[in-house]
Amino acid sequence: RRVHGTLSECLFFFACQCQCDMRRSPTVRLFTRQNAFFCMIGLASLFLTGFFMGWAPIQLMLLQDGEYYELCPPNEHADDPHRECPEQLTRMGLIYTVFTVTTGFTAFPVGMFADRFGPRLSSIIGGVLHVASLLAIAHSNSKTMDLMIPAAACQAASCMFMVLGLMTSSARFPAVQNSAIAAISILFDASSVLPMLCYQFYISLGVSRRDIFIGYACLVAVIFVLLILLWPAHAAHRLPKSDLLESGEGAGHHSLHTMSLWEQMQTFQFVFMVAFNIVNMVHSTSYLGLNRDWLDYLGDGDYNYLFTAIFSYLLPASTPLAPVVPISITRLGYGGSFFIVNTLGLLTATFAIIPNLFVQVPAFCAFTCFRAFVFSVTGAFIADTFGARSMGRVQGLVQTICGMLYSSQYFVVWLSQEVLGGDYTWAHAAAVGLHVAILPLLWMQRQRDTYLALPDEAGPGYGTVDDP
Repeated sequence: RRVHGTLSECLFFFACQCQCDMRRSPTVRLFTRQNAFFCMIGLASLFLTGFFMGWAPIQLMLLQDGEYYELCPPNEHADDPHRECPEQLTRMGLIYTVFTVTTGFTAFPVGMFADRFGPRLSSIIGGVLHVASLLAIAHSNSKTMDLMIPAAACQAASCMFMVLGLMTSSARFPAVQNSAIAAISILFDASSVLPMLCYQFYISLGVSRRDIFIGYACLVAVIFVLLILLWPAHAAHRLPKSDLLESGEGAGHHSLHTMSLWEQMQTFQFVFMVAFNIVNMVHSTSYLGLNRDWLDYLGDGDYNYLFTAIFSYLLPASTPLAPVVPISITRLGYGGSFFIVNTLGLLTATFAIIPNLFVQVPAFCAFTCFRAFVFSVTGAFIADTFGARSMGRVQGLVQTICGMLYSSQYFVVWLSQEVLGGDYTWAHAAAVGLHVAILPLLWMQRQRDTYLALPDEAGPGYGTVDDP
């Protein structure tokens, strides 16, 4: 009788039937909520993680707003608020250096916090800090209330809380853990395009920096609140050790999963991970921070910063690689995947060293793939090797050790701007040398993977993870 009624009655009947079916089927209700939670993890990874990694458009907005132009020495262009000078660019480099150094030094305590108090509380703190940093950028003024350095520090802490919180939460879904880590890492990488979209609103529509960042903060707040509301109760807290043992993780006398942090630090896997990250993570972070100045030195301003825009828009092109990374790990192993990462980094530095704007485009493409692989492969390796229970602290400790080198970026900017007139050729040449120098260590890791994969018939104890 309802079917032959009015359209509104039919819709009402359908809604009631769906509600009754979901009440009768907890599995369907959980499936729907879990998928909504996964979608919010994706949105949070895109909007609440690597925003400050897209530093070049933020720097352009600050420069065009006349920020820090008072640092420039007086000359015939002293009344031009849009002029650039080495002192300005050095100060911009300091802001990004604060971000990278804070990212490194907060990683370990944040990882310990995530393992101890769970990913949900970590994500709550990360979301609050992210909103606060966006509001600080909106209201910052170098002459009256300079908030850029506190904003950069808040962005760094927020990034660590969100990324480690979201990655730690993936341990509750072991069937899709590697795919989840790859998706989080790639969306984190893709989030660096968002500042370029903000810059397009700024330059094309004439929207002020203040309005852009306040609006973005409101959008982030909505996503953050929905993520917390949809967070499943069973994924809200840290993973108990008993769960790991029941699922098979941590079983076995030789497993790294059951070791203390100090014992894990003495293994080859940890030393390798630190060395690999020092080369690849530091190169990735530095390239993002220095590329805008390098393009400007090569004459990007004559093309109305076309190549800066191309670089920013190519970064999210890594998103289709999300399913490729787990396939690479499955078919090539971690040893082969590490070689892919290092090769992409080497290609990026090799193309970048050539002082030609059009040659930089293949460097952008190589860097896009490089960023997608480096975060995904290292995250999955740490989760598989050291276990879910200590994933946050190990990942954080590795990042903190790398963070000790992030401060060198300020020296790189100072030397290139103040002494070499904006020439970064030597920095790209150094990156090429580091990628070549780490090849023997990658070969050792590859041989170790092959050794551990041999069958037990090779000898007693052969192939255990604690073999030298």
